[in-house]
Amino acid sequence: FVAGCASAGSPKKPDKITQELLNSPKEVLFEKGKDLFDKKKFDQGRKYLNFVFETYPNEKEGRQALLLVADSYFRQGGTTGYTEARFRYRDYLNRYPGAPQRDYARYQFALCYDKEHEKADRDQTSTREALQQYRVLLQEFPNSTYVTVALERIRRLTDALADHEFGVGYFYIRKGAPAAALGR
Repeated sequence: FVAGCASAGSPKKPDKITQELLNSPKEVLFEKGKDLFDKKKFDQGRKYLNFVFETYPNEKEGRQALLLVADSYFRQGGTTGYTEARFRYRDYLNRYPGAPQRDYARYQFALCYDKEHEKADRDQTSTREALQQYRVLLQEFPNSTYVTVALERIRRLTDALADHEFGVGYFYIRKGAPAAALGR
């Protein structure tokens, strides 16, 4: 046991990024993360932005960093990207009830679900959730710049849900179940 501990040697020196994170001011780290984000180097940029957020969560840079991390996942796209973005936007909404960019975060949160909605013949859970989040946006921020877009998306998503319900009702009619079709 003693020989095993003695051979462990001295602790490893931190890598370059870790040293930079520990020795640079938050403003420099935030700008570096933002620059990497702008260059679409999302994974690298998130290292800096996550550090700024986790270290300074109640400062302006920390709040902005959390939004940029969410935006990076959103721009990355795909099921994983939208799911991660949703978690980050929700985190922002829960942590900062008086933040000036809450309407943006709420809109993006709804848009994540919107991007994942399925065709009319598939499960409509994401469509329903997107509708709900757009309605919350309208309720919380009636004067937001996102209201017009949200109203248009609500109209289109409602039409998509109607197409889904019609398709299910038509299926029941063809199968000889008029009572089930009537419910649709």
